[in-house]
Amino acid sequence: MECGGLRPCTPFPWIHWEFQPASRTEGLLEMPGTQSKQSLSVQPGPLLRSLPGGRELRPQPGAPCILPHSSKRRLGGQRGQTLSALSSSSQAHSKLELPSPAFPFVSFPDTAHPNLSISEGQKKCIHEPQPQKVPPTPERFDSTVCVLGLEGFSSGKHYWEVDVRSSTDWDLGVARKAIERKGKLSLSPKYGFWALGWSGRDYWAKTDPWTRVMVKKKPQKIGIYLSYQERREVTFFNVTDMSVLFTFNDCSFSGEVYPFFKNSQKETAMRICSLREDERV
Repeated sequence: MECGGLRPCTPFPWIHWEFQPASRTEGLLEMPGTQSKQSLSVQPGPLLRSLPGGRELRPQPGAPCILPHSSKRRLGGQRGQTLSALSSSSQAHSKLELPSPAFPFVSFPDTAHPNLSISEGQKKCIHEPQPQKVPPTPERFDSTVCVLGLEGFSSGKHYWEVDVRSSTDWDLGVARKAIERKGKLSLSPKYGFWALGWSGRDYWAKTDPWTRVMVKKKPQKIGIYLSYQERREVTFFNVTDMSVLFTFNDCSFSGEVYPFFKNSQKETAMRICSLREDERV
């Protein structure tokens, strides 16, 4: 299917989800370079999302979850969604809106590594076997094969999806505007990156040190949710089963942050998406 561009968040008609308690589950995280594994409990708490057809969003280990009970639609001719969550500490509601604005959000070609060709309205990034002839710019990455989104965010809540089924070596997330663009990059919050990646065999949250993420179903698309408010978080979803893969809590970014896309496998593509086929109206 053909995907749309990234969508910035503005008020639109919405879908409200009601919640009921979920049962306790457990998950497993493993730190790289160690032989130990730590079992982390998932307590009942908030759920961010439920999809048509009965699919539900489930939390990462350690995150609270409440499963959806029923939904009430108020679309008014335009697509939009409101995701409700309960804070595990304050039990206060917060809302994430996924609207349908009049313009798409896309990648910024002037930042793209020379081996990345940008096509389909700046939504598709292909890792070419040979570098392209592109003008050198201060914004362009010259060693790591990546590109930033066109628009940065300094407030609000934002969500986008990326089709990664073609590549077996990728990283996605957000990055500070002031990150280093030249030379080999170290992906971690210390250097201005909040990212999740796949190395062809394992999934890693790019913490310091990296954290191995246990995945039950191979993702076809990755959803990225940025909350840039008093509490700053970046959450990654497996859109295949809407499970939460990892959350960076209490992020230290300030100023603008940009969507970040890295594709290290030659002759493969990544595509920026915003709508899933079963959500089209």
